[in-house]
Amino acid sequence: MFSSASAAAITFSIEDTSTDGITAFAEIAGSIQIPWFISIFAAIIVGWLLEALVLHFFCKKVYPQWKYWHSLIIGMIGLLYSALTPFATGGQAMQIYYMRKLGMDTGGAGSIIAVKSLVYQIIMVLFALVMVFWKLPFFQSSV
Repeated sequence: MFSSASAAAITFSIEDTSTDGITAFAEIAGSIQIPWFISIFAAIIVGWLLEALVLHFFCKKVYPQWKYWHSLIIGMIGLLYSALTPFATGGQAMQIYYMRKLGMDTGGAGSIIAVKSLVYQIIMVLFALVMVFWKLPFFQSSV
C-alpha cells in the first residue's frame, strides 16, 4: 500500500511541477543516491524474508512438513493481492486459497492467517504505545 501511495505521490508531483514529465523524471532518476537505493532494496528483501519467516513459524507448528519456500511464496501472494485489491482486502483470502492448493486444509490455513494478523496488530499497538510513552512530552505539548 505504501509503495502504491508513493508512486501516486511521485507521479502527481512530477505532473504538477513540470510540463514535461519525462524530463522531470529523468532529473529525479539522475539524482538518486545509489547507496540509499541499494539499502532500500535490501530492506524490502529483508522484510519479505521476515514475513515468510513469521508465516513459516506458524505453519510449521500446525504442519511440520511445511517448507520455508512455501511460506515465502504465500507471503508474496499476500503482498501481491493486497496491492491489487481495494483496501488490501484480497491478500489474506488468496493466501488461504493458495495454502489450500499446497495441501493445507482451509480451516488450518484460515487460523494461521488469523493468528498471524492478530499478532501483527498486537505488535503494532504495543509499538505505538511505546512510542507515545517514549515521546510523551512531545505529545503533551503538540497534540
